Amino acid sequence: MATQGEYLVQRTVEDVTRIKDLLYQLHDMIDRVAERGDALTGVLTGYVWPDGYTEAEFTSLIAVLKALPDSVVTTSARNAIFKLVAAIR
Repeated sequence: MATQGEYLVQRTVEDVTRIKDLLYQLHDMIDRVAERGDALTGVLTGYVWPDGYTEAEFTSLIAVLKALPDSVVTTSARNAIFKLVAAIR
């Protein structure tokens, strides 16, 4: 039977591994949105935006997503995540 410390460390490793996986998924999704935004250039003519939302807001969102760094976490946080996951599996 695992000690409380072993249990807590293992659960933390599992959660951090999930965080790492979600960060990869988020990065990939942002890339896809940015690529789609590039493909939309010139094809939105005639698209009817819902009340309260404009094409300018949409293109601004795409620009903001494209400008995000490769990682949405700091380098030190990313390094700590990878070190924990690599050390304890």
